[in-house]
Amino acid sequence: MTKSEIIALVRNHISGGSVVGDLLHKTDPRVIELYVSAAYQDIVYEVFRIDQSGLSLYAKSFMGVEVAADAVTGLHMSELPEAIIQLPGVASAIRSIRFDTGTELVFVPLEADLMESMKMLDSGDYTINPTIGYCLRGTNSIEFMNFPVAEAANTLRIDLVIPFTAFSASEQVHLPSGKVSAFIEAVIGLLMGRPRVDLLSNNAEAEAK
Repeated sequence: MTKSEIIALVRNHISGGSVVGDLLHKTDPRVIELYVSAAYQDIVYEVFRIDQSGLSLYAKSFMGVEVAADAVTGLHMSELPEAIIQLPGVASAIRSIRFDTGTELVFVPLEADLMESMKMLDSGDYTINPTIGYCLRGTNSIEFMNFPVAEAANTLRIDLVIPFTAFSASEQVHLPSGKVSAFIEAVIGLLMGRPRVDLLSNNAEAEAK
């Protein structure tokens, strides 16, 4: 389902008279998008809590991400191509990194402190340890450790979990299988100020009403 279709479903649900009249002023698609985004983020957090491997379904792939080397420090960095949903854990919303060219090298997420320690050891030498470490710096940059100079001109494909608001209107947005109705009800609940519900539970339909 596309982003615009999801917003339209919620808007039609409100306009169709199935909710109280004081919500009708909130049918502006821009307003609905913000509430949908909040419910979508709740889903992402629940997936992270239950099974992080499931986050791959919610990740968007970005190709052609450039790697820049600092002339003074020699550090290799990339700017995130889009805002991400901030998640706990070392990888956060960065679900996968690989070369666009198909070069089979392994990228491994590292804690920032561990990365700094490894830089002082032989594990930070690509000729000894052919694994590329990375960590998120701030909210929009990735720092790489052990990045091979021979690959510095190649671009990356990075899979990121991004907010609902960051998708274009025509892009497909993943929702949990069989939970679309519960998701719409959860958005309506947020509009009405009701407590958030666990959209991944088997009782989500009942809880959302």
